[in-house]
Amino acid sequence: MNAHNRLFLIHKAEGKFGLVLVCFALGGCALNTAPARSAAGDGSPIQAEMARIEKTPGKFPEFADFPKAPANVRPLKSWGVSAGQIADAAHQLERLTAPETWSLADTDRFLSQTLAMAAPKASGLAATTAETEAFVRDMRARATPPPPPKR
Repeated sequence: MNAHNRLFLIHKAEGKFGLVLVCFALGGCALNTAPARSAAGDGSPIQAEMARIEKTPGKFPEFADFPKAPANVRPLKSWGVSAGQIADAAHQLERLTAPETWSLADTDRFLSQTLAMAAPKASGLAATTAETEAFVRDMRARATPPPPPKR
């Protein structure tokens, strides 16, 4: 390390100075408890109530005060079983879709089958011009615009 030693000495001195400042600040906070008691004042109406509360401690909670555990919660072991099933399904999906499971053989047959399924059938789809015009008239009659909004 090629840094000068004086850099580290400065940081050590700053750290000690900061520690002294923190100690003084915390000490001042610890000694500053008297104003909290005198905030109510001598003639305040809540001063008697504050004194009574300080003299009579409250009831500590008992184990019977804690609520019971809900009964309709799934047991902890079943969460682990479900997580294991999800992990198993993920591993199975990775095995089924691994790169070595795909092949590009016999693509011509696949193409011919796909084109045969996508090609229109010769029967039933051929319409005459009159049927097409009747269909268009019917659609135009049904496609009436809505009335304009009332103002």
